[in-house]
Amino acid sequence: MAIELLLEKFNACMGEAKGRGDLGSSAVIEAAGADALKVLRAVQTLTDGKTFSETLLLYLDQKGRHPVEFYTAANISAQTWSQMQDRNHHVSKTTVFRAVLTLRLDYLDAAILMEKAGYTFRTNDRMDMVMICLLRVGIYDQKVVDDLLYGSSLPTLFSIR
Repeated sequence: MAIELLLEKFNACMGEAKGRGDLGSSAVIEAAGADALKVLRAVQTLTDGKTFSETLLLYLDQKGRHPVEFYTAANISAQTWSQMQDRNHHVSKTTVFRAVLTLRLDYLDAAILMEKAGYTFRTNDRMDMVMICLLRVGIYDQKVVDDLLYGSSLPTLFSIR
């Protein structure tokens, strides 16, 4: 899809978010659609007792990504990656966002991974709303993501500005 079309859809999503004031749980339901198997898989993943890092490793396996290649691409340091393997380590929301975008997860899987890390998408948080729109539209390119965040006066995820 051309970047212009993606940006147009992103701006429409942000306009919808401002108009309605949310995109939270309604967007999760919309992302799952009427696909009962997808909803069942989501519930199973949320209740399987696995930690954030165990769930992340499952996503890596599903996507065929090697951990070193993944955390390098996600701009996650080797030290942070190592700490993430400790079940008591609390991963930052920024790290979760980087993981979600690098793995190109859809909104439903992103919400699952966020929950495993102890977070939810908050409808009163601009960064969360931008992330929701990025995921709904399918914008995963790190440069484009950082440009949109920077243009929204939000901290970037992959570059220092």
